[in-house]
Amino acid sequence: MTAWNEIDFLPQRYREQHVQRKNFLWRVVVLGAYLGLLAMGSVAQRARLHRLQGELVQAQQQLAEAQQLSVQLEHTEQQLSRDRAAAQLVTYLQHPWPRTQILAAILPRVPESIYLTELRLYPLAQQSSTPFWQRQSTDKKDKDKPAPPPALADLQRLREERATTVTVVQLNGVAQDQAVLHAFLQHLAEDELFAAVELLSIESLRSDANIQGCAFEVCLKLRPGHGEKQPAASSTAGSMQPDVLAATAPDRGPGGVR
Repeated sequence: MTAWNEIDFLPQRYREQHVQRKNFLWRVVVLGAYLGLLAMGSVAQRARLHRLQGELVQAQQQLAEAQQLSVQLEHTEQQLSRDRAAAQLVTYLQHPWPRTQILAAILPRVPESIYLTELRLYPLAQQSSTPFWQRQSTDKKDKDKPAPPPALADLQRLREERATTVTVVQLNGVAQDQAVLHAFLQHLAEDELFAAVELLSIESLRSDANIQGCAFEVCLKLRPGHGEKQPAASSTAGSMQPDVLAATAPDRGPGGVR
C-alpha cells in the first residue's frame, strides 16, 4: 500500500523542468571547469613562449658572438700564414753558410806541407733535369691555386732560382806529398759542411829532373743551407764569375794560407 508521502501530486511538466535545471547546472559546472583548464593552459603556454623567446634571444647573441669569433679566427689564421711565410723567407735569406765558417772548416786543416795559392767560392749553375713540358704543366696547375702570401711567393721564386745551383769552393795549391794531400781531402770529406770533395786535377812539379811536389785543383761542394733543397743530379751548364776570397803565393812559408 502506498504511503501518503510517496504520492506525487505535481504535474509531469514540473518534473521535467526540475530535471532540465539539474542538467543545466551540470553543464555550467563542466563548461566552467573546461574554461578554467583552458585558461590555465593558455597561461602555461604564454609562460613557455616567453621563456622560449628569451632562449631565442640568447641563442641569437651566442650565434653573433660565434660568427664574430669565426671572423677573428679567419683573420688570425691569415695573419699567422703571412707571418709564417715571412719567417720562412727571412730564414731562407739567412741560409747561406757564413764565409768565416767555410774558411774555418778548411784553413785549420791545411797541413804544413801544403800551400794554398787560391781559394774561390762561387755558385755553380746546373741544368734542370725536369722536361720543359712538365714545368709548363706545373705552371698551369699553379695558376688554378689561390695566390699565396707575397712573402711565400718570393720564397718559392727564390727556391726555384736556386734549385739548380750548388755552392762550390775551389782550392788551388801545391802539395809536397800526395799522401798528405789525400789525407787532407779525406778530412774535408768527413766534415758535414761539404757534400762532396773532388780532386779535379793534380800535376807533378819538376825542377832539375827532381820532383818538387805537385800542383792540385780541388772542388768542394757545400751542403744546402737551411731551407734549401738538394739539387737534382744534372750536368754542369756553366758557372758565374767567381769571387776571390783569398789568394797567396806559394812562397809564404810553411803551412800555406792561414
